[in-house]
Amino acid sequence: KAKDMFLPQVGVNYHPNDTLEFFASYAENMRAFTTTPFFTSPGQFAQLKANNLKPETSWTAEGGVRVHLPKFDGSLAGYHVKFDNRLFGVSPCTAIQSCPAVLSNVGSVTTNGVEVTGTYRPIRFLSIYGSYSYTHAEYDDNVLNGAGEIAVNSAGKAVVNEPRHLANAEIAYDNGNYFARAHVNYQSKRYATYENDLSFAGRALVDFSLGYRFNQPGPLDGTELQLNV
Repeated sequence: KAKDMFLPQVGVNYHPNDTLEFFASYAENMRAFTTTPFFTSPGQFAQLKANNLKPETSWTAEGGVRVHLPKFDGSLAGYHVKFDNRLFGVSPCTAIQSCPAVLSNVGSVTTNGVEVTGTYRPIRFLSIYGSYSYTHAEYDDNVLNGAGEIAVNSAGKAVVNEPRHLANAEIAYDNGNYFARAHVNYQSKRYATYENDLSFAGRALVDFSLGYRFNQPGPLDGTELQLNV
């Protein structure tokens, strides 16, 4: 069974004036079991039941401030996430035995992060946008097999496929007819394995667009011509 009778969500938003806005929230969640536990043999399923498998759960707390000015809108937010009862296929036997993996609860993940965003409009039709986020997500536990031996040395390792640094920057112009946009997205190194012994290098994607929009009455009204690089 996947059951939780109390999953609270609460939030607060405070506007001391038209410029500042403070916010905070807390939420708990649970993911019900999918068909994954049943894709196994009757013997393994009996072992799974004996392990008292628990559904994955999480709780999240976040808070921050938003700023609203005539030419600028921005926000700064921080968050903490605790993810428990992570599900992973683990052998119920020792390392020298050959046993098919059984779905098991293998510990938790702790994530702390901060995000800052802002949009600046220096003149009419022109906007400059930027954002940056830092995410520190790590596995809290090693994965143990049925004999209590370490199967995956994951404690303190970075979460797979989760870059610590993400950044975006964009400058855009749009007067209704002519429009242009240049954007860059940066993503730092990501790990490909639970033990962080294989990684993908950081990368940046840059794109540019230039176009014209027809908004005069006629057969071309609403048509756009656009060049993308």
